[in-house]
Amino acid sequence: MAHSEELEGFESEEAFDDSVETTGSYSRRDKSEGGLTRTREKAPRILAADWFFIALVSFALSLTFYALPLFNFQPVGVQSQYLYSGMAMQSGLVPYNDFWGAGGLVFYVINWIGHFGQTTWLLYFFQLFALFVSGVQVYRLILQRTHSRLAARITAGFTLVSIAGLAQGGTSPTLLALPFALWALQFLDRYLRQDVRDEAFIFFGMSGAFALVISPVMTVLWLLSALALFIFNIKNKRIGRGFYQLLATLFGVLLVGYTVAFYALNAQVLYTSIEQSIIIPLTSLGFTANLWMSLLKSIVFLLVFGLAANFVHGILNIKKSGQTFVWQVLQLIGSVAVLFFVLFSPVFESSNLLALLPLLLLFVSDTLQEAVNQRRNVLQQYMKAKLFAPILALFFVIGAPFVSQWMNRQVFSEEQQVAQHVKADTTRDDRVLAIAADKNINLRAQRVASLGVFPSYYPIGFHQNFDLVFANAENKYVIVQSGQELSDSVQRTLQDLYEKVEISNVSQFSVYKKK
Repeated sequence: MAHSEELEGFESEEAFDDSVETTGSYSRRDKSEGGLTRTREKAPRILAADWFFIALVSFALSLTFYALPLFNFQPVGVQSQYLYSGMAMQSGLVPYNDFWGAGGLVFYVINWIGHFGQTTWLLYFFQLFALFVSGVQVYRLILQRTHSRLAARITAGFTLVSIAGLAQGGTSPTLLALPFALWALQFLDRYLRQDVRDEAFIFFGMSGAFALVISPVMTVLWLLSALALFIFNIKNKRIGRGFYQLLATLFGVLLVGYTVAFYALNAQVLYTSIEQSIIIPLTSLGFTANLWMSLLKSIVFLLVFGLAANFVHGILNIKKSGQTFVWQVLQLIGSVAVLFFVLFSPVFESSNLLALLPLLLLFVSDTLQEAVNQRRNVLQQYMKAKLFAPILALFFVIGAPFVSQWMNRQVFSEEQQVAQHVKADTTRDDRVLAIAADKNINLRAQRVASLGVFPSYYPIGFHQNFDLVFANAENKYVIVQSGQELSDSVQRTLQDLYEKVEISNVSQFSVYKKK
């Protein structure tokens, strides 16, 4: 370890050459604010060994993703809905109209592309790429702040474990939006500490727009960034530059926004996408019967994946933040806001906790910097700073898929039997509606439904529309899981237009076939 740290110092000096370099209309040393010259360092250089390390860790963790066809891991809850969406769009269904969606419109476009060829291999590679790019961004962030490749490797490796664990099988929108958030975090960190060209704020705006149309909850980072930039520019008397940065950011947002809006208008989902991905999640917040269970789950995830430790370090080191004091305070406030959103949402989604990662990621870097400067064991200091949570996180990521399969083995077994029966008695043109807690029957049978079953917390208008459309829907099979509430009109339709089919060894599902 001591030998590695000696090499660290040599590599850092090589990677962070302090020579003056001119780029465009700005030189690396031409920024003077308030009589202080701000040096702009070169972007951190990643070695071939670092690329290989991040790629290897990302690939190993991606083996737990539900989209990987090699294994038979079955998703539960909303994760199965996300995986089902791509298959449904390949069959001509439209998100938000034919099935409900909590992600942004571009998220569903990615899922649609990822299901080409009636397989999820392409979707798996998209998710693997998002995980890999996130690891690269984390590496650059820590290297940028500590100038230590060892600290960057350790942080990137264990952060990838946290990402894979919180992403819950890789199907969540937050995983695909995370690379944009981490890039924006690196960009803002460089601006507040060194300086960047104002034209680069175009990409800052584009990254925020992409995050919005993939996973709206991730845009908390950009909202806080806008406030931090406003205060920072006022404090440093950068009124003109701040206005120019605002225009550049808006231009970047419009470049993405107009393109997505054109697609949304053409698909007739502009309003419904905004309603279901932004309006309903915000208006449905409140106290629920599952609040205490959501709180317990949140505490476990925050402790296991080290987010709670990061928050504590952020509070303890706030006096050392210097010119980034306001930004650090806003990050802490924003993390609390995201946590409240997760807690008071009608359904707990651990993948939304990924929105905390960019807000809390850098708070341990000061501890690592001290370890590097004092030539102490960086890995040991990182583990202490995280309360040895990375070890628990690694066991969690490896064991969670197997535990989930074992706990739900009876339901998964019956779903498999129902799916086999339905698949054998239908063609790809036939529609199969599963009123159940997940979409595994549709996924296993490779059949889609003619209409969507909306969550219970959706406004009553969605459920009334479902009741009206159900009688005329062309579903050859309707499968109802035990415990699912059905309206009187749906029950009458099942009695009048469908006949019940008995399948051996299936007790948790009622199968109805159209007469």
